[in-house]
Amino acid sequence: MKTKKKTMPTICVDFDGVIHRYSNGWQEGVVYDPPVEGTKRAMKWFVERGYRVVILTARLQPRYPDIQEQRAKMIQWLTKYGFNEGEHYHEITNNKPSAEMYIDNKAMRFTGNWKEIIQYLHEKEGQNVPPIGKRNGISAGHPDNH
Repeated sequence: MKTKKKTMPTICVDFDGVIHRYSNGWQEGVVYDPPVEGTKRAMKWFVERGYRVVILTARLQPRYPDIQEQRAKMIQWLTKYGFNEGEHYHEITNNKPSAEMYIDNKAMRFTGNWKEIIQYLHEKEGQNVPPIGKRNGISAGHPDNH
């Protein structure tokens, strides 16, 4: 009888804004900032506990003509700051893998309530609206009105 090989659970970590501090946004592909404090220690901790750590990045989008150059810049930066494949991460990709957890500076946890998402966006856009769900809190552009 064959035994099924146990796969490592995956933690997917965004590169810009999570690993690379990215304080000035996109700068023509330059990886210019040091790591976010604590990142290297956390990623090593994940690996030591048996997680497969995948670095997810939009830098490797097929629409960009220099994917291999971007990958090389990332690997050079990771090496410069002591991030080692197998010790801190296992893969770098632009394809979102199935994972136990996604760590991303631009993510919002979805709890099954779209009204929370819309309320958040209203607040982010600077619209001072009452909480969604109250009859008078739904604005004209709110999806519940359509």
